[in-house]
Amino acid sequence: MTRLDIPKLLRERGYEPLRLQDRIVSSAARRALAVLGEQSVAALLYHMSTMTGKNEKELLSNYVEFEKALWSSLGYGADILLKRFSDELDRIVHRSGVGLGEVLDEIRQNEPAVFARSIAQGENAALLYTSTAFRDNTVSAFFEPLEGRVAMAALVERPTKLPPAVARTTYRDLQSGRGRAGIGSRVAEWTSNLRPEGSALRLAKDNTWLVENGMSEPSHDSIGLRKAALLCAYDLTRIDSASAAKAIELHDFVVAEGLQGIYARG
Repeated sequence: MTRLDIPKLLRERGYEPLRLQDRIVSSAARRALAVLGEQSVAALLYHMSTMTGKNEKELLSNYVEFEKALWSSLGYGADILLKRFSDELDRIVHRSGVGLGEVLDEIRQNEPAVFARSIAQGENAALLYTSTAFRDNTVSAFFEPLEGRVAMAALVERPTKLPPAVARTTYRDLQSGRGRAGIGSRVAEWTSNLRPEGSALRLAKDNTWLVENGMSEPSHDSIGLRKAALLCAYDLTRIDSASAAKAIELHDFVVAEGLQGIYARG
């Protein structure tokens, strides 16, 4: 198969390099503040923005500015929130007790894994791979421990090492079940049975089998997965350029083996 020009496909569809460092800091900051409750967080961020003259995005994506503004707003009351902020950064980079410099080094050195850990509820990313080792490493990072009630599931062909807590099946097995329901309905039924009411869902899917069998990926809205965290993999050695382009267009973010950086819809 002709080697696919993934950077060209991304450019043509308006995807741009993601500032992963800003995203990780912002994600950790938001999770740290979430303990205060939605209304209190909104009020605090408004106060911090007014006090510093910086907008919410600028405050949350800059480690130094966020810490300074929190101290100025809460004094010693910022201690607990900054500890949560530090713990969340440690979780995302999968290291503990490190300083900001080490955090940023880890982001630069292991971008796919760091990004996979940061995928939040309601976000979806395409994982384009040529080796199962790259796919499995990224999927494993996606499933690394999280706080709260999170159901974890994988639709993955071929042997794959997954944490014990991850429920697993394949499109092939779902398709071979009884009845005439389409693959989308079967995915929806399987995932809904995995999660207790109110729990979040992290779902990794290898959609290569769907492409090879001429089947369209069900829309996430139509099968109740719009609010889930989704990582959808495609084997570039087994799909053509048109299929790769379609896979890219279905997702907000793209992680590709051999590609420098993560890309986001512009």
